[in-house]
Amino acid sequence: MEQWLNLFIQVTKPVLTTIIYTGINTWFDALQEEIKERHKQQAKTVFKTLGNRENITNGKFSEVNHVYLEDKFSQRQVLEFSNNSQKNYWPLRLSGQQILEKVTIESKDLMIFVAPPRKSFPEFSELDINLGDFEKKLAQILREFIQKNYTFHTSGKGICFLAEVWDRNYFYGETSIQLLFEKLNSISCLILATEIQGSEIHFNVVYWQKNAQKYHYTTIFTFNYQNFLRESVKTRVKQWQETRFQLLELGKSHEDLQRLGGICERNYALVQELEVLAEAGIQTEQLSVNYQFDEQDYESLCQFLSICHCLLGGWVADIHYLIDENISPHLPMWLLSLEETFPTVHAQPAILKVTVSLYEDILAVLGHESSQDIPELALKLAEGLMNLPDTTFAIEALTYSFAYWRQQHQLSENATLETLKEIRNILSQRDQEYLNHLTQCLSKLSNYNEIIQIRKWVDILTEKPSFMSPGKLELSQFELQRTIKTIAEQVVWIGIDQTGYKVISQRNHCSLKLWHYDPKLGSLSLSHEFGLHCGHILAVTGSHDGQILVTSDTTKERSCIKIWHLSTGQLYRTLFGHKKPLKALAIHLGSRSFIASGSHKIKLWDLQTGESWLTLFGHRQSVSCLVISHDGQTLISGSTDKTLRIWNLNQGNLCRTLIGHGGAVKTVILSDNGRTLISGSTDKTIKLWDFQTGHLLCTLTGHLGSVSTLRVYHSYLFSGDETGRIYVWDLQTKQLLHTLTAHQQTIQAIALSSDGQRVVSGCGGGNVQLWQAISNDNSENLLLMETTELNE
Repeated sequence: MEQWLNLFIQVTKPVLTTIIYTGINTWFDALQEEIKERHKQQAKTVFKTLGNRENITNGKFSEVNHVYLEDKFSQRQVLEFSNNSQKNYWPLRLSGQQILEKVTIESKDLMIFVAPPRKSFPEFSELDINLGDFEKKLAQILREFIQKNYTFHTSGKGICFLAEVWDRNYFYGETSIQLLFEKLNSISCLILATEIQGSEIHFNVVYWQKNAQKYHYTTIFTFNYQNFLRESVKTRVKQWQETRFQLLELGKSHEDLQRLGGICERNYALVQELEVLAEAGIQTEQLSVNYQFDEQDYESLCQFLSICHCLLGGWVADIHYLIDENISPHLPMWLLSLEETFPTVHAQPAILKVTVSLYEDILAVLGHESSQDIPELALKLAEGLMNLPDTTFAIEALTYSFAYWRQQHQLSENATLETLKEIRNILSQRDQEYLNHLTQCLSKLSNYNEIIQIRKWVDILTEKPSFMSPGKLELSQFELQRTIKTIAEQVVWIGIDQTGYKVISQRNHCSLKLWHYDPKLGSLSLSHEFGLHCGHILAVTGSHDGQILVTSDTTKERSCIKIWHLSTGQLYRTLFGHKKPLKALAIHLGSRSFIASGSHKIKLWDLQTGESWLTLFGHRQSVSCLVISHDGQTLISGSTDKTLRIWNLNQGNLCRTLIGHGGAVKTVILSDNGRTLISGSTDKTIKLWDFQTGHLLCTLTGHLGSVSTLRVYHSYLFSGDETGRIYVWDLQTKQLLHTLTAHQQTIQAIALSSDGQRVVSGCGGGNVQLWQAISNDNSENLLLMETTELNE
């Protein structure tokens, strides 16, 4: 089904962009007039041929004003239209007044109709299936889709979907559409119409905005459903072939295969026959092959059509609410659960990419008409994309938003601090609201290179107090605000988001728990446990967006990788490919999201498919740490063999080996700008390397034990060691600024808030320390340390 969905999204995107163009750009007005004029002339010609000239008065029909016949009308349809000229061509089972009352009562502002085809599928004539069943399936899935994703909490906002209200017997193409437009022009409407013509299915879309002067009616996608069914058969035959082989190995007879395989065995025989004929040089495409279809093929076709309906409905609804109501897109969140809803579908990345591209095109169109709203609309788009595993889309939209805002205020990328302060003094209320919204969005994203500079600008423009001022970085003191004690469970990972702190603790080598700490309430709660580990957990890592957790599972026989949904604790996928202990993991989220895992070798895994696409060998001893460059093109590995290795992932080869540590390399990280590689070792030193050349820049000394973890914020480095101390370094001066002492055991994890105000640390003994930045002027106002006891 993936190839058909990919075809669908590639074909529909440009057409859909044009549809939304209606009412936004005046260019389309002229085109729409041409379309209407063409329909007029065609209608006149048809009625002149039929001898019904009395029905035409000054280019208009007497029955309905401005009725234009569809290009695709057949002669039979025209005759049917003429013979029934006195009938009602209203295609709904409810009157226009009833529809408007329904929308008003439910306070909805977008109406969606589904217009099912008139014809049925002859391939399923032997099954007890009719058009009513087909319509009900579409309605049920689309209703669930709308209820799940477009139930807004804002008064007057929402979608009204009336299932099975369309009467296909009274639908006469554009004649009926024009009538609907005139009666329901006071509300925004989307009509998703499916039409069967021969072996093809046509997706027709009608859309108009509230009180619009025009509507848009077009065929957005056409595909050969018989080819779709044939591909479905071949896929099932391929699956059956594997089962068939196993049955033959067990001694089953051909009669058994016929009985057990049913329709798959019969189609298998046809496929085998065609392969023999093709090998003999016969053009099998010219042969009449009667594959047999059953309910499973019908369900597959219905599933595909349902997904297409949901995508079209979601695309239009998202853009409608983004433009008219300033509501963030909702469709991306549905795409996250697409494979859960439809397990056979694996086209999520392609659909998501086209979806974001469509939204960007719409913003570009709007920019030509009304640029004033673009920064806020782009920010809303970014907000709707932040929960995706790949935050690249959200970062691009946010960056575009701020760049547009800068352009409106004539601020260059090299604006001085004085210029920003001058702009700050003349900001309008609208600007201040935008910057506040931007600040909220920035707080939900980690310190990516693309947004670090934006955060600096916003801090200046909003006069936000920061212990690292963008103009002149100056580090404040840190006070220990609170200690959270988990019962004899080592802390292995910490994350910070807008809701508080997420802490992963490990107990008995094979059990993990997720805790949530709310700093506002001062409460700590157990969210859930991660089970299903058969062996020892030697490596744990989380994605920077807080959505994915990856763990290792090592037994005597082998090691595997488990991928979890962090928020729910559900196991997403298990990857097999390592035999030796797996001690290092890393995640990259981008245009191609992947996982790196290290034992004696390094393997790269596609996060979406779970397939391994590269294996690297080179270290003489086990790999102990991994980090992936920001662009996902380079991997750096550290090992107990005391070396670091830099790998080119595009070519799959080793670029260089870095030698200098006197002990095992335990942790490695890249600076925010990606230019400096930083490594920590059991030799109690931290080394800074030039990422491009591999040259050693300097060595930081001062740790009293093995360096266990590293974190970077702008030009500051936080390092933890086995003595329980945290060291804060200035990467520009290479000086030690502060030493934070509180833990009694090895620092296992350090997390920093996006504004640099908070530091959270966890150790092997289970304690979590919350550190708060305070200004130097108020350093004498010490905060009392509180202890929260965590019960199982």
